[in-house]
Amino acid sequence: MMSENRGYTKVWAAVACIIAIAGFVGSQPGFAADKIEIMQGKLIDVDGTVEVRKVGTKEWVPAKEGMIIAPGDAVSAGIDGKAKLAYENSATDIEPLAQFVVGRAVETDNQYTTEIFLQVGKIKSGVEHVGEKSNKFNIVTPTAACGIRGTIVEAGFTPGLGAEITPQEGLVATTPV
Repeated sequence: MMSENRGYTKVWAAVACIIAIAGFVGSQPGFAADKIEIMQGKLIDVDGTVEVRKVGTKEWVPAKEGMIIAPGDAVSAGIDGKAKLAYENSATDIEPLAQFVVGRAVETDNQYTTEIFLQVGKIKSGVEHVGEKSNKFNIVTPTAACGIRGTIVEAGFTPGLGAEITPQEGLVATTPV
């Protein structure tokens, strides 16, 4: 009988520890349940042939000034196409012959997170600090990834040649994929 009570005591002690740890972790700024909002970008300075494939569709449609770009949407610029994808904390210049898909684009109480999956061509992204929020902006190509944190980076990918990541100012972290 005594050994059974010790078993229950150990279980309740483990439950109490889990509750205490969950309360501590939940109260920490990095682990708090932040409100998550999906960010939507806006195409501006659209010039030449630029097309968008909205997430869940197969059809490419001509891009228009002010068109909303959401996570999962693809953007493609023709040989004469240029545009800018603007978010609250960043702007990405889309060069001719570039094609990419927007990955995560979310805002929490303390961070902006944006991903661009560059499939071909060249883009130039600038990320700014807005208020107290940190930035996590990543450009991913088939062969490399770079993280941009408050700087300007030109990223390009050419099949057969690979990726080219060029910081315009500041420091950038890159890694092979």
